Amino acid sequence: MTHTTVNTETRPNTDTAWYQPSEAKVTFMSGQTAAGNRISKDMSISENELIRTTTVVWKDEDAHTVVKNNSIITTHGQARKTYNGANGITGEKTVL
Repeated sequence: MTHTTVNTETRPNTDTAWYQPSEAKVTFMSGQTAAGNRISKDMSISENELIRTTTVVWKDEDAHTVVKNNSIITTHGQARKTYNGANGITGEKTVL
């Protein structure tokens, strides 16, 4: 059964840039898509450009767990958390 996660981030204004992932993270996730572990990723920005929503469909919960425990992803998560905290960006992750 597929496993879906939704990450919603809200920034204080449009002058605040969204956090951008490292090339290592982008490459790693491309590999997860090619391997069939990440089925799809959809990102949207609200009309006022303050809310970014990313929806990812995983092959199953185990595939998501393996990815989120990978050191590239944990490093990315900590860097994003630090950046967002310093720039007033809040976030919420939901599992559907």
